[in-house]
Amino acid sequence: MNRNTSWKISLGILLCLSACGKGEVDDGVYFQNFDNLLWWTRNASVSYEQVHSGGYSAYVDSAHEFSHTFEMDYEFAKEKKFRRAQITAWCFKPKREAQVGLVASLEAPGKQVAVASLDFQKDLEVSETWLNVVLFLDIPQQAPSGTKFKVYLYSPHGDKGFMDDVKISFQK
Repeated sequence: MNRNTSWKISLGILLCLSACGKGEVDDGVYFQNFDNLLWWTRNASVSYEQVHSGGYSAYVDSAHEFSHTFEMDYEFAKEKKFRRAQITAWCFKPKREAQVGLVASLEAPGKQVAVASLDFQKDLEVSETWLNVVLFLDIPQQAPSGTKFKVYLYSPHGDKGFMDDVKISFQK
């Protein structure tokens, strides 16, 4: 292992430790800049083509209909008494007509229980610029067994889109 590789591994571990610090789960705040996924996740759909900060961002394109996804069991959110989620993300669309969506949802097997989304084509007024966006999703008191809270990009027609520096803040 050369010195540069050793430094990158040390930085990756440091990023993970700082992103996974004690208190964040109890506080209900989760942050992902997609830089440490290559160290910990096999075949993560991250790219260095466009980034808001750091070295990588999550993306969708013709080969990736869904981006890397944040996923939490509904039961965990219910146990923590989370009632609402605020999702803040930096999003980038390379072309004006990009049919890409930023999605926050509660998904039970076979159906969506609740969903909030942002349409890149309609809601991001300019292309080739990183824009900071915010979504809110109310969390119902009851949901079917197996329900998951998810945040991801979706590209139904294979258009390219990016997200970076995603912060999910749960409120009680």
